[in-house]
Amino acid sequence: MFEDSPDPDYQLLFGIGPGCVAGDGATAVPPMRLLELIEDSSPPGAGVFSICEDSFQSSFAAISAALMGG
Repeated sequence: MFEDSPDPDYQLLFGIGPGCVAGDGATAVPPMRLLELIEDSSPPGAGVFSICEDSFQSSFAAISAALMGG
């Protein structure tokens, strides 16, 4: 699912490769502890969204629907 970083310093610092890299070189480190919490306390895939998406519209729509009970 996740890959190691080709940069040994990054790998040593975070223990995992970036989830995505923006055009300006900024990286997003996968939040592994949060993912484990969600997976342990929710149905599979529920509440798991990527910070790497171009828009958060679909994520917010899914969260809103869940909060409204639908």
